[in-house]
Amino acid sequence: MEQTPTSFEYNDLYSGLRFALFPDHAEVTGVAESLFSVEVPAEVNGLPVTRIAPHAFEGQAVPEVWLPDSVTEIAAYAFSDCAALQEIELPADLSVIGPYAFYHCKALEAVTLHDAVTDADNAAFLACENLREMTLLADHGNYGCLKPILSELFHEVRVTFEDAEGRFSVVFPEYFIEYIELPEARVFDEDTHGSGRVYRKFFNGKTFDIASYDNHFTIACLKDSPAEAGRVAVTRLLSPRGMIASAKERYEAWLAAHVQEACLPFAAAGDEEALTYLINAGILKKDDLPVFLDAARKSGRVQTVVRLMQAARQMG
Repeated sequence: MEQTPTSFEYNDLYSGLRFALFPDHAEVTGVAESLFSVEVPAEVNGLPVTRIAPHAFEGQAVPEVWLPDSVTEIAAYAFSDCAALQEIELPADLSVIGPYAFYHCKALEAVTLHDAVTDADNAAFLACENLREMTLLADHGNYGCLKPILSELFHEVRVTFEDAEGRFSVVFPEYFIEYIELPEARVFDEDTHGSGRVYRKFFNGKTFDIASYDNHFTIACLKDSPAEAGRVAVTRLLSPRGMIASAKERYEAWLAAHVQEACLPFAAAGDEEALTYLINAGILKKDDLPVFLDAARKSGRVQTVVRLMQAARQMG
């Protein structure tokens, strides 16, 4: 007796994608033609598209990808080596991000995801060295879904959490692990450089322990460069969700004592929000302004130069 196949291949002319069609759902399996951008449909042939299959877009030079909320799983290597992909917003109902799903997407700079994710492999974004911005839309209060992802991002990452109460941002500094051979014991010892490894441990189940994050700043001041510690401090001060008074005082006192080493990069980057805070808080003083003006001028930050000159006039 001839058996009915569980799925069959289908090339969708409208989207330019290949699908595997199952009785109750469809999966993207590849690209049927060369595409500049990818827009995955929510359904094909009347079936909901629920999965991006392994290796579906691997190595594709597509800078833009749109995924429907019907997608609940992105499988292993689905977008690996997509060298032109710069940013992506993941579906609201996505629950599974497989191993190496976005491996070595070297142009990827920003990712937005929802907290419906319950199974994220810790190598999902491995070797995405330019991924510096992540936004978590915590509709269900599941902050912990980020922990495995951040554990394999060794460079500095700024994360913005957004929930019913609003938005707040934190910086997870970089770190790296050096393995030192101990010949007599025939083992290797670990030496962790940078504070970022511990910062990434402040997820407890679904929650993020913001108090422990703030308390760890004293260690960051010792293990990180002043510029890195400065980004941690200023980012928290600009969005102080859950910050107690002593933590604020600690951040501001350290910045005041290291204002040029820690804060000069804000002038070079044209970060006027950070500079305005530093000025209003009395951290950035008149004697510091010439150095900051020079940094802004050298970087071509015209508006920042104007803002700093206004501050100099107001300080008298």
